Amino acid sequence: MAFIFLTICSAYSQKDITKPLDKWSKDDLIKFTSDSNWAKTFRSTEGAGGNNQRRTAGQLVQDVTVGGDDARISRYSGGEPLILRLHSSEFLRRAVVRLQQIEAGYDKMSSDDKAKFDASRKVYLECAICKDYYVVTLTRVFDDARSAAGEGVFQAMTLDEVRSYVKLVNDKGEERNLFQFTAPKKSSDQAIFFFKRTNDNGVPFVTPETKSVKIIFTAAARDRAVNRFAYLLPPYFEFNMLKIVIDGTISF
Repeated sequence: MAFIFLTICSAYSQKDITKPLDKWSKDDLIKFTSDSNWAKTFRSTEGAGGNNQRRTAGQLVQDVTVGGDDARISRYSGGEPLILRLHSSEFLRRAVVRLQQIEAGYDKMSSDDKAKFDASRKVYLECAICKDYYVVTLTRVFDDARSAAGEGVFQAMTLDEVRSYVKLVNDKGEERNLFQFTAPKKSSDQAIFFFKRTNDNGVPFVTPETKSVKIIFTAAARDRAVNRFAYLLPPYFEFNMLKIVIDGTISF
């Protein structure tokens, strides 16, 4: 099986993220929430029927729009792209909301309308569950023509089905198993994965010394005989913890 990790933008440097989010352009935010140190875009070159088409990232036509749950990327006959985001990062959530603000015309709203908009995003931004869990989202990106007939990745699957499919692994080889899972209900929905921040002894999975974390999709997850979404998945997504530090703290 062949895979392509799409590079939609250069990795954001610490200098870039020091600029206030309200000074970022829409394109900057789209890129950041699609392919950066906090988000990765991946596309398998193998279609559902097993046809393998090898193409370079430079040959792929990219037309990305990301805001909340909506995303569009022009496609070819391989599997649809997947966007994985470190949702439990407050900085990532703030970037998503700022992109939603731009798309909604927030800066030109009245004070009352801004207050209503802010209230509608409050629960998302605060993410109370993120205090105790790493939260990772995975979105299958359809073009408009296929969206209505498509399924979100892992749609209608249960925690028991998915539990053996995904796990976190840090650079020390320590693993964190899936604790909870929210399945998509429609094509534009995200699959949401929850992993405990600490083990039963209160030991954190990620510490200031942690160098990297992988979101692993196991051999079972990538077995077409048992998982109809197997052809879409990479072996793993990897994140460099040293590059997601905000104010001296790893933002995950």
